[in-house]
Amino acid sequence: MVKPRHAVLIAACAATLLLSTVSFCFSIDVHEAFHDVFSETEDAVGLAFRAVSEAETAGANVSSLLFRLNEAAGLLSRAEMLYDLGDHEAALAAANRSLTIANSVRDEALILRRLADEEKSRAFQFSLAFSILGSAAFLISLFFVWRWFRGFYIRRIMNLKPEVASNAEPR
Repeated sequence: MVKPRHAVLIAACAATLLLSTVSFCFSIDVHEAFHDVFSETEDAVGLAFRAVSEAETAGANVSSLLFRLNEAAGLLSRAEMLYDLGDHEAALAAANRSLTIANSVRDEALILRRLADEEKSRAFQFSLAFSILGSAAFLISLFFVWRWFRGFYIRRIMNLKPEVASNAEPR
């Protein structure tokens, strides 16, 4: 038979062991959840950076996107710092907010890139159309100038009177 004093001690030890096991399992889940969210957020920030870079290369104005991308990177850094300090809830909230911002920046950068590409295509078509029209107008005006000059030259030649040389020998 177990003495009541020993039973309380055994129950306390069992409860401590159970709580430490549960907290260990919970901390592993928190660690895995944070690392999953953190790696997903890192990937999203990287994709957003590439999308912003491509949009800028296409000629889009990305200054506001760069500001928001910097904000997402700052939140990601803050999330890692908060996690290291042990504030897991705030770290996950900052990482999720960073993920949201990075995804919206990527989406907007893709839209801006598409719009910049469409604008470049439209400008090229506009330039091509006016080049063709300008060339046609130049050739038509050149034709009319040539006709006028040809008529002027022929009239001038026809109005000339041949000079007869007085000391020329007949043939």
